[in-house]
Amino acid sequence: MLLLFTCYYASAQNKLPKADQLPDQVGDIIFNTQTDQYDFKLCNKENIYQYYSVNTTYTGEIKALKKELYDGFKYDAKYAVITGSVTIRFIVNCKAQTDWFRVNVLNSNYQRTAFPSEFINKLLLDVKNLKGWIPGKLPNGAVCDSYYFLHFRILRGRINNIAI
Repeated sequence: MLLLFTCYYASAQNKLPKADQLPDQVGDIIFNTQTDQYDFKLCNKENIYQYYSVNTTYTGEIKALKKELYDGFKYDAKYAVITGSVTIRFIVNCKAQTDWFRVNVLNSNYQRTAFPSEFINKLLLDVKNLKGWIPGKLPNGAVCDSYYFLHFRILRGRINNIAI
């Protein structure tokens, strides 16, 4: 039994990436020349915080943010077959601007999948159009850049829930 475990452990270790191939932090968003705006400026690209650690929020807080997204999303019957989830991660910079959007889509079995690009683009555009961001602040009061995410639960083509 010990020999089997040792062989399995050694095999698993061989499949791990090298440390220098990993991002500095899990979930870091790296600039993409194909999708990201060149004029989007970060205050400190070496220190991008998670929204919850620096209190990045939205004017009117979560209730207002969700209301804007629910109100802006128009149901289309051609997407009634879509059920799963869409997570949109992005950066809110120190000037309350957003960019570097990344989308992850899962089906109802939590497996990576693809939804129609028109559906994803509409949802992404609604998130990009949110203009009430309040950037996070460090303990010394300095505003900072932060990662934010919105998780949409989609049920038969409709937004069923939005989690933050």
